[in-house]
Amino acid sequence: MDTLLSSHLAIRLGYPPETPDAHQAVRRWLQNRLDEHNDPGRTAVSQWLQQEIISTLVDTQLSTHYANWLLDGTPPPPPPLDPS
Repeated sequence: MDTLLSSHLAIRLGYPPETPDAHQAVRRWLQNRLDEHNDPGRTAVSQWLQQEIISTLVDTQLSTHYANWLLDGTPPPPPPLDPS
């Protein structure tokens, strides 16, 4: 597992990164994801888990824009203008 992803996930879960408690919480979270999506024939498990982490870390607005793009090709809105 990528250290940056696991550190960010630990923070999202409420643990300081790179601690024994964070390590346990991240491993438990990963195992729960595997158990919830029980797919014994799944391939590329580590890539799938990384996608799960990224989806958890990304804010809902960004996820919505991505889903809309996947569904019908709707482009994301332009970035806000920088007032500086």
